[in-house]
Amino acid sequence: MNISGDFEQNAANILIDLVDAFQSAKDDSARWEVANRVAGSIGARSLLIGGFRENELLPTWARANIDDDWGTYYHENDFCKVDLVLLNRQNGRQSAYHRAGTTTAGQGVNAKSVDWCHGLRDAGYGGHIMRSFSGTAGLSQTLVSFLPASEDGDDPFRLNPSLVTGIAALVSAYIGPPTLDDNAGNFICGYQELSMREREVLSLLAEGCNTARIAEKLGLAEVTVHKHFRGARVKMRASNREQTLALAMVRNQINL
Repeated sequence: MNISGDFEQNAANILIDLVDAFQSAKDDSARWEVANRVAGSIGARSLLIGGFRENELLPTWARANIDDDWGTYYHENDFCKVDLVLLNRQNGRQSAYHRAGTTTAGQGVNAKSVDWCHGLRDAGYGGHIMRSFSGTAGLSQTLVSFLPASEDGDDPFRLNPSLVTGIAALVSAYIGPPTLDDNAGNFICGYQELSMREREVLSLLAEGCNTARIAEKLGLAEVTVHKHFRGARVKMRASNREQTLALAMVRNQINL
């Protein structure tokens, strides 16, 4: 798939070719590769897509091909709490564009949000080009974000808005939550992958087993089961077992 020339004239053919490419892809991983190829063809260095519920800050799932160094730095600094893309989406003020390196403190923007914005620029990203799509009854939303490189040259923020929207809509339609068997592009803000044992204890909890029964089934001491529940709760950023289980389910951490 090659995107070049006059976007106005080629937009329809580009979207038709993209549909064909998605439909020809054999599985989720192949569709993710298609999405990243088309993102690169419009100047994006990285692609993010996430699903959100109502006004929650963090996505229930996300995929991204973010550079490892930026991803690690993002997590180490807990930027998910000050990420202006996430905060503005949560507050209903999501704009179509965010330029990296331009945010200053004040008017509700704290210093750590500034660090996030400038860190994004330092990592080689020019910012975000975003499109969001609402789900059933407005209770869910998919956010697609293209991250152009920050190098000088053609300004990717001047891309044809209709073409970008069309591409983002198709990415939203064909790219879904990662599964346990398909972790392509899996980059989740705000929580970590569960261990196999943590998945086991949560799965048994979902079946209605209490701590003693879980310990018996797995051949573990009850104190060890408590340890695995605690580890899962911390990783899911949950406040109790029930919320841990619910978040693990919607994030495809356990299959029931």
